[in-house]
Amino acid sequence: AVQQLMPEDEIWDVRNRLPRELDTLWYPYNQANRQPFEPPPPLEPEQLEDRPVEEPTESILHEIELSGVLPIGVSATEAAEAVLCTLSQELTGGEAQDLADRSPLTLRGLLTRCARHHGERPQTLDEVTFLGQVAAHLEIEGPTAERITRTVFSALRGRLPPAEVSKLDNRIPRSMRRLWRS
Repeated sequence: AVQQLMPEDEIWDVRNRLPRELDTLWYPYNQANRQPFEPPPPLEPEQLEDRPVEEPTESILHEIELSGVLPIGVSATEAAEAVLCTLSQELTGGEAQDLADRSPLTLRGLLTRCARHHGERPQTLDEVTFLGQVAAHLEIEGPTAERITRTVFSALRGRLPPAEVSKLDNRIPRSMRRLWRS
């Protein structure tokens, strides 16, 4: 039923992104004769590696927006920027720029602005200080900053490609891992 509302190329894309054990449940729907298409053969692992990765930034921002944690006057972009900019303070200027360079295009813009503020001495932030800086950046209370931070981190973990999440797992400072993983 949902396939009737989707463009054909998106229908195929959804099917190709499903795990193999679920892809047979998703058959593209031919709008011309109102019958399901015969599914194509599953992609081989090397074909999956060569596919371009969808720009996840819009879905990350959309997830943050729909989370219900944003106070009035704070956009998803501002929330993501506050959390990512504060996180990047744990990095040297070069490390922050490197992280920005390897991030999705829209997130790259947010991180590049933050990287410009850094020198070569990173700050070591504990969780309380981190949340305090996010709160100050967004002009909100601490508990709201924690909910926003968890939401931003959850959206990143859920929407970025697994390889990027793994890289971030290794880059997240120890003091922030509880927030990152929750």
